[in-house]
Amino acid sequence: MQYPKQHHDIITTLLGGRFIIDHSPLFAIISKEQEFYRSFFYETYRYELQWEGTYCYLSSKETKETASRDLLLLLSVLAYEYQNDQKDFVHILLHEEIRVADIERCIKESSKYDDIIRSTQAEDVKKFLDFWKNRNLITYTKRDESMLRFNTPIKSFLDISANLSQLHLLEA
Repeated sequence: MQYPKQHHDIITTLLGGRFIIDHSPLFAIISKEQEFYRSFFYETYRYELQWEGTYCYLSSKETKETASRDLLLLLSVLAYEYQNDQKDFVHILLHEEIRVADIERCIKESSKYDDIIRSTQAEDVKKFLDFWKNRNLITYTKRDESMLRFNTPIKSFLDISANLSQLHLLEA
């Protein structure tokens, strides 16, 4: 069988839990071979290839990973703190650079700090952010890594947050 160019890179990137975003050469290949990769990942691993137009990733209903939950906890604290400062959190997340020091301050000053640390074991915010950088969710925009920007896959986490919020409102 003839596999698409850079097949190995695509497989290791997606199986490594990374997002492939639209400016990556791998994205163009997957875009042309979407049906092949949907079938390949499902038949081989029982993973779903999620295609969001400007990025893609793998998902599974049978996962035990907790990193996504940890990120949602971080985002909820940031949303709460930004709301208290009367800032548009979603706009900032999607369109602006954020100071790493501001994220660290929000987490450390949060009334939920102990819960976050206990739940995520993320004793170091920078290490937590580096984890998500390696998964292509954030990009440091300054050489000294003092500023970051969230990449388009953050939209998936915002959608999850909105859905959880709606469920919570329905239960109340």
